[in-house]
Amino acid sequence: MEWLDSINKLDTREISDASLYLLFSDGRKLNINRAEMERYNRGNNGCLCDMPLCVKSTENFSRCSICPEKQGVCDALIPLIPYIEIFDNYNSFDKVTAVFKKGDLTYVSKTTVQEAVRYVSILGLMQYCLVGKKYWKCFLDVIPLMPFQELYNRLYLNVYWLNKGDSNAIDSFIKLFAEDITITTKNIAKRLNVICKSDAFLNSFVNMHIGAKLLTLDIDKVLMESFNELEQESFIQD
Repeated sequence: MEWLDSINKLDTREISDASLYLLFSDGRKLNINRAEMERYNRGNNGCLCDMPLCVKSTENFSRCSICPEKQGVCDALIPLIPYIEIFDNYNSFDKVTAVFKKGDLTYVSKTTVQEAVRYVSILGLMQYCLVGKKYWKCFLDVIPLMPFQELYNRLYLNVYWLNKGDSNAIDSFIKLFAEDITITTKNIAKRLNVICKSDAFLNSFVNMHIGAKLLTLDIDKVLMESFNELEQESFIQD
């Protein structure tokens, strides 16, 4: 398999910790990490500096109504800006080999571009967004390349732990989380619709919105079904 051959040739020392390494079908390699994002934005006096004022001043670029800061450009866009031009060359469902490294763990996945850039959307929401920052602990031990359902199972288990299993506290927390993430992701999607040619980043944030909504469903039932599936798979393998 071509993509597996590429991985076999990959020197994981090229990949910094907690970063995403992408191998595109056209041969392009891209290492996405937070240090690079910070360097880019410092060197360009902040994100979106080259964008015409007539674009940045539109309603779509005003901060969210729930944002504690009322002036300037949305902080959640900061980690995306260095890579928009690159990802405009690819569509959401183009195939890409993604490698995520965290400590001694190296996670490899043959996936789509929109799933691979989930790393950047999570970073934008949980580390840069002034509203999303308060939820960063919800994503402890979440690997961005996890399958969709597995990721949100992990997310719910973190919420369960943070609220010490108190069902009322969990329900209240999830309700607020879903409301905040719905507002922020919808507004970010509007901004990306203006500045991106490709739908890769856009769909990644849309999926985050869908995931937040999933948490408001009967999550106990969803978790039980997931655990039953895992138990059956283990039984079959044994």
